[in-house]
Amino acid sequence: MLKTLEYLYKSIQPVESFVIGDYKKTILNTRKCYIFEPVKPNNKIILIVQGMTVRGIDDPRLLKQCEILRQLGYLVYLPHYPEIQNLDIQPESITNICKDINEISIQNQNKSIGIISVSFSGALSIIAASKNGTRNLVHSLLIVGSFAHFKTIFEFLLLRKDIDPYGFYILLKNYIELLPKYSIPQLKEAFYIAAVDDALKRNPPLLEEHFKKYPEIENIFYDLKENLEKRKKILDALLQSPVILELCKEFDVFSHIKDLKAKLSLIHGKNDTVIPPNESLLLYEECKKHRIPSKLVITSLLDHGNIQFNLGLIKEFYKLIETLNFFFD
Repeated sequence: MLKTLEYLYKSIQPVESFVIGDYKKTILNTRKCYIFEPVKPNNKIILIVQGMTVRGIDDPRLLKQCEILRQLGYLVYLPHYPEIQNLDIQPESITNICKDINEISIQNQNKSIGIISVSFSGALSIIAASKNGTRNLVHSLLIVGSFAHFKTIFEFLLLRKDIDPYGFYILLKNYIELLPKYSIPQLKEAFYIAAVDDALKRNPPLLEEHFKKYPEIENIFYDLKENLEKRKKILDALLQSPVILELCKEFDVFSHIKDLKAKLSLIHGKNDTVIPPNESLLLYEECKKHRIPSKLVITSLLDHGNIQFNLGLIKEFYKLIETLNFFFD
């Protein structure tokens, strides 16, 4: 419990003033990787799988998490997933996570490891930890704001306007080209630029310059962003695409989770505007069905991953502590 409280206390400290110590820069499975070695090891290992952050593993928020965990005695691995940093949704990521689980275990005398991840990457991490070659190498997962069914993400992000545009941009950056009418390279690029503008809070946004070069796509872009009827048609078309139908199978966490041997801690923001919290509830119910040790908290203390500490929500804070403690224990 004390470890969990220390973790939470340090997590709510401003990232700008949090001191990151030296860490090892190496190569893991041909990709760069940062290793945070503890001064007082507790003989436990954590793999952090980056979310879809355009800063990649150099994102200060990720480095802060690694430093906190190192201070708690964990040996922490932070591998780079170039396709995830590029906001690409690819099955290749599952393969890469599996490779890293195996290699980290081998490097540490075949010890099992814990995994921390968020959002889309969290779903991939659960799938990777459920695979035949890795399920005995992972003892615990802490997953924040993830999904059960990939199809739900399409429905949530395309049928509602009260969502975080970042997820909407990523989705169309990946799949708009599947629709012949919208298979325009400059349009795909516009959604990527919009996502990066949003992530980096660029001011002025580079999207304006893009539209100056390609004015013919500006109206198309904003029509797709604002017109719910158009978005519904896009959704219907995408969900009939063989590519998407296949991905819905590959990325369906719900169908993989029965093979999971690790215990699973699920945290989801009650007002998450990227992935609906009911998705974590579905995963939790499926874990109970298959007798997989699990804990779930859906809380107002989080949005899509960032802690919003509020003493008025002390009961929710206790549930958050309980779920985190299940992972750290």
